[in-house]
Amino acid sequence: AIATHDEELIDKTNNKFYDYELLYGVRRDLQKNLLNRGYRVRIYVPFGTKWLPYTLRRLKEWKNLKFVFINVFREWYSCLIKKK
Repeated sequence: AIATHDEELIDKTNNKFYDYELLYGVRRDLQKNLLNRGYRVRIYVPFGTKWLPYTLRRLKEWKNLKFVFINVFREWYSCLIKKK
């Protein structure tokens, strides 16, 4: 399995033998695109009693926070455009 949202990395692997793991609610367009191309996609959802500390710890890393912020905004904007 490959856990990434990096489209360049996904394109380089371009292999039907991998499962692509992506975070729930982040880059749903990429998830659908991979599914439409015949790839196996797994959606990663942190859960359990320690999900919040885990999520906050991951968000403290600047690259993760920036990635999530950009993609939440992209998702919101995409939904806004579709409503018009």
